Order: sequence, then structure tokens, then C-alpha cells
Amino acid sequence: MDLVKAFVYTPIEKNWHRLDPFFNSYALHTFSLLWWEQQLLKSAKIPFFTFDNELFTSEGKKVESLEGHLYLIRGDFSSDQIRGGVPQFSSSDETIIWQWPRHVDEQYTGRKIGIIDKKTLLNPEIQWKTIIQYQHHGHVFIKPMRKINRDRYGPFTFGDNDQFSRAFENILDRIDAFIVAQPVTFDTEEGEPKGILCGGQIEFEYRAWIADHRILNIAKKPSSKRKNVPKEYHHFAQEFVEAYSDRLPWGYVLDMTSIEGRIVVKALNPLTRSERYPKNNFIDLLNVFPGEYDKERLERELPRLQEQYDRKLRRALCKFKFSMNF
Repeated sequence: MDLVKAFVYTPIEKNWHRLDPFFNSYALHTFSLLWWEQQLLKSAKIPFFTFDNELFTSEGKKVESLEGHLYLIRGDFSSDQIRGGVPQFSSSDETIIWQWPRHVDEQYTGRKIGIIDKKTLLNPEIQWKTIIQYQHHGHVFIKPMRKINRDRYGPFTFGDNDQFSRAFENILDRIDAFIVAQPVTFDTEEGEPKGILCGGQIEFEYRAWIADHRILNIAKKPSSKRKNVPKEYHHFAQEFVEAYSDRLPWGYVLDMTSIEGRIVVKALNPLTRSERYPKNNFIDLLNVFPGEYDKERLERELPRLQEQYDRKLRRALCKFKFSMNF
């Protein structure tokens, strides 16, 4: 029996376009992307479900399991929470991607980077002895292995336990492990160094979507001033995907940047939970998973969907401008 291919989503706010972007900018951004994906799925007649402790079809009908389905998650949950069905990207696959510093060699990262469990980092007797290999000019970069409320954490003064404790005191109960890295100077688009950073806000970044161990597309960060992705990043991404085809899961997101003119891996993230940059075309993913769908109908529907999407965004942005003017 052939399995039916489907997507599973986190529920989105029905009136997401009415959110106040001044206070809910990230939620507005996320919901708008997921809304667009779901409209494409409906037009292409690709089934999808929503999951929030319980499963529902796209029409809102409750179901007990995904028996008979091969599914791909696009949301903030993992396959071990879902009953029945076969995940295209499993919880164990997700763990590998979260723990990417353990799998990616330094020739691709351009810096020393590793993962240390919470117990080790919270033990003052071994904490700094363990991470001394990552210190650089008296600093070390530490952040949660998994994103927590999109918080970002810059370099810590090596040996300053109080600084470390203050930074993580409110979220330690939600952290299993930390990424520890040697602070480095990332390049900017103008080729100038941008301070001691590692994993923080970087304007100079390109995101490749990988599925079925091949590159779907590569997009620049929205704030980037460049019009196109330099060909060197395409070459680097292709080399990386080929080198790790038997070491990494079916799909992931590859973020790339530059250190002193050298292209490096900034981070890997699960395909299931990652946002798309504007040029990370979701249809490219549909051509791989599920692969077969009503392409003619989707093509006919695209202009109408685009107009509807633009209208909703304009409504939200007008509200944002009003808030700023007020």
C-alpha cells in the first residue's frame, strides 16, 4: 500500500494579518509564511494537517492518527509527538541537525565549535576547564543548542561565571545543551569585519534549503543589499551537500557566511522548523516532496493567491505605519 504524502503544520492565527506588527512582528512574519504555504498546498491538492496536541485535517476535522501517511512537519514540534504515520524527517533526524557541530568538520565551520551538556556547564569546577579550548582573546561564545524565544547570546568574558549565569538564568529549565564556539569576526557585505560575533545578528548570510540531499534553492538574507547570491556560495553549498550526503539527514537548512573572505557554515537548522527567506521558493520543495501534485492548477491559482497575500500584508503594514506615526 502506497503511503499518502502530506504536511503537518502548527496552527496559525486565522486573522494573522490583523496582528499588530509593532508588538507581534515575529508572529506576523511566521504566520504569513505558513499561510502562504498552506494556500499553495490547497491549490495543488496536497493534503495537510495541523497539530496542537491533537490532529486536524485542513478542513478542521479531528483525526486520531496519520496512519497511511508519509508526512513532513512544518512547525514547532517533532514526529514523536504524532500518532501513526511515517515521518519523512524524524525526531532522530532533527536531533542530528540540532547537534550539527558534532557532525560538521572544522574545514567547513572555519572555527572551533562543539556541544556541551547543561550539567557540565553548570558545574563551576569543570565548566571553564571544559570550554577553554574554545576561548579566543579572552572570550567564548555560548548559546542554547535549540533556539529559545529567538534569543541570541554573544561572546562571554572567559571565566566570568556571573555573566554566564545572568544570561541564562530565566531559561535554563528549557535547555538541554549548549553550543560553545570560538568567537570569530564575520565579514560584512562591504568586506569589512563586524566585531567579535558567532551566531548573532549577521547581515551577510545566505540560506540554502536542502531536501533529498540536493539543493532546492539559495537565498540571501532579506536585509542584504546584494541582488543575487554569489556563485561561490552555490559552489560551497554543492560541495558541502555532496560531502555530507551519507552523514546528514534527508533535509536541512544550511546557513552560510564569510570569515576573512572564506565561506563557512554559520549553522544548520531543521528543515521542519526553519523559516524561508523570500527567494527560498516553497514550490521547489513541493517538486521533491510530494513530487507529484496538480501543477497546472497551482500555476493557474498563483496570481490570485499572490494578490490575496499582498493584500493581507498591506493591511498589516499599514497598521504598522500607523503605530509608528502615533
